[in-house]
Amino acid sequence: VDDTFNFSANGAGSWSISPTTGHTPSIFSSGTSISGTWTKPGKYTITATPTIPSDYCSSPATLEVTVYAKPILNGIVGPAKIGPGKPYLYTISSNMTDGLFNWTPTNGIITAYTGNQHESVMITWNATGTYGISVTQTVENCTSQPKTLTVTPYPKPTITGILNTCMDTEITYTASGDAPSGGYVWTMNNALGTIISGQGTNTIKVLWHGSTSITSCLLTVTTCGGTDSVTVNVSVA
Repeated sequence: VDDTFNFSANGAGSWSISPTTGHTPSIFSSGTSISGTWTKPGKYTITATPTIPSDYCSSPATLEVTVYAKPILNGIVGPAKIGPGKPYLYTISSNMTDGLFNWTPTNGIITAYTGNQHESVMITWNATGTYGISVTQTVENCTSQPKTLTVTPYPKPTITGILNTCMDTEITYTASGDAPSGGYVWTMNNALGTIISGQGTNTIKVLWHGSTSITSCLLTVTTCGGTDSVTVNVSVA
């Protein structure tokens, strides 16, 4: 359906397609060929009757044609925000029970297919680039209109908070940029401070202890979007 057709004969004649609905135009001029567009699935008979029947052994000539409906795809189901370098599952469905789905990721690699129609795929996204997915389905040589999904990476986090403080002080630090639930991992490179609340979220509270031998600590947050670190200086005075 919605595809064009073109039929030709080795001589001039009158043409008809039965039934007369399901295609445009519905009536054809005489000549050596006809063309048009299928608008409805079904079975059709194309008939060409020669202008001079005696010139041919058989008259008229007929051709049986089956027109199939194009698949109609539903939306792509899966994460629209991703962490580069990580695998994600995407799924699609349609009104057809036959025919493979054709997946085309941009800046990603399909690592696995599942389902008889390849209705689900695992995609690992490249480290950088503009990301997206396009899917079509082909049934009886009829290909659907594509369904697309724009995919964007989680942003790199940035830590904000007081970087010069005193011992026995509680300080709040916040990481900008969104991430999946529980997707903020905070770490310190020494025991100069203790995270007392907020691990897994974008905001933590740190109790700085102070030390006579260590006066600074590297505070780091890691998300799907990347890593950021700041140096916090702790005074014992």
